[in-house]
Amino acid sequence: MGKLTFFTAIKKAVEKVTAKLWTKNAVTFLIFFILATLFWLMQAIGTKKDLTIDIPVKYKGIPNNFIIYNDLAPHISVTIKDDGRELLSYYWFGRPDSLVIDLSDKFKPNGGTISFPVKQLRNEIYATLPKSAQISSLIPEFIQINYDQLAEKTLPVQLQGSYSLAPQYILSDSISIIPAKVKVFGAQIVLDSLTHVNAKPFDKPNLISNTTFSENLEPINTVVFEQEKVDITIPVEITTEKSMEISITPINFPKGITLRTFPATVTATFSVGISKFSNVNAKDIFVSLDYNEVIKKSCIKYPLQVNSTNPDIRNLRISPSEVETLLEKDE
Repeated sequence: MGKLTFFTAIKKAVEKVTAKLWTKNAVTFLIFFILATLFWLMQAIGTKKDLTIDIPVKYKGIPNNFIIYNDLAPHISVTIKDDGRELLSYYWFGRPDSLVIDLSDKFKPNGGTISFPVKQLRNEIYATLPKSAQISSLIPEFIQINYDQLAEKTLPVQLQGSYSLAPQYILSDSISIIPAKVKVFGAQIVLDSLTHVNAKPFDKPNLISNTTFSENLEPINTVVFEQEKVDITIPVEITTEKSMEISITPINFPKGITLRTFPATVTATFSVGISKFSNVNAKDIFVSLDYNEVIKKSCIKYPLQVNSTNPDIRNLRISPSEVETLLEKDE
């Protein structure tokens, strides 16, 4: 009950204050104030006025192998004279988002200073103005650019990252980086200490197909890169098994001794990327029996050696891995 009485008292107090303020005289004053404001506004927009706006500036045509020592003007202050009505419309709907200053072909070897006259942008600004408008001033009148030329060096890109392949998948080729080398610009003493640039670390787990992605280069203090990203491709394909019959080749056997093995051939089985399946043949696999192993010990069966010079062959094994032998002296 106490809380209800408190809120009721507040409500009555507010009603009393509102009643005192919202009197006939107050309403009359408010109406005349609104009319006076509208009259003033109509007078203002119907007379010539000055309007100053800041238009952002964008710079293009700055070569990578030059360094600029001073801060470039972020905007140009433009003062425009016109009817208030036109200025109001221009301020809200007509002014450009930015102005572009093209510095192409203005940089010279060995450094120097560029003094760009802002008045060259007048036509670009006038193209956005009402026909009745006039430009009173442009500030600054000149944009000064102090610059110097940097030394240049081409460095290889080095990868930093990890990847893994899903079961039964392999790399079908070497990982590629495009571009594999990049130009860098900086002080000669700094460039002399650099041997490569690093791509930022990446992690690509359980790959099952060709994967291409962009990676940023790790920044180097005071050094400028011609480009800040490289494209990395990890070529991935599924494997399949292939088998073929391979003859056994005797090695280190003296003249006059002929080797006979049982069986005479073995079956080689291996994994190969599906794109290289038809490129692998029996000449890529070498199965041999060494005479020195035969005479070293007396066995019923002797182990065979197998190897391949084809990098596309993986998980190579033979069956059988041992053979019986018979040595025959030539007559």
